[in-house]
Amino acid sequence: MPETIFYSLQVIKINKSNSFQNRVLALSNKRIYNIKSENIFTQIFSKKKFDIRNSIKLGDLQKIVYSNESEQFILCSNSYDLLIESEE
Repeated sequence: MPETIFYSLQVIKINKSNSFQNRVLALSNKRIYNIKSENIFTQIFSKKKFDIRNSIKLGDLQKIVYSNESEQFILCSNSYDLLIESEE
């Protein structure tokens, strides 16, 4: 079965040093992708349209932890955890 992206959204990734990085989170039928988000001019004029920083296989996703008090959630997998902030 070919891979299909079902949903994507602009998010902020919070890294280990508490820095904020603009990202696109994309959900496919096989993986969740963490894609580096550039400004609109880079997306238009760059030959490389997107930069996948890493991804989590859906089978490796152990849990999603979300906060009732903020817009943050954590994607927990076998290999690493991803702290995300989103208004959606």
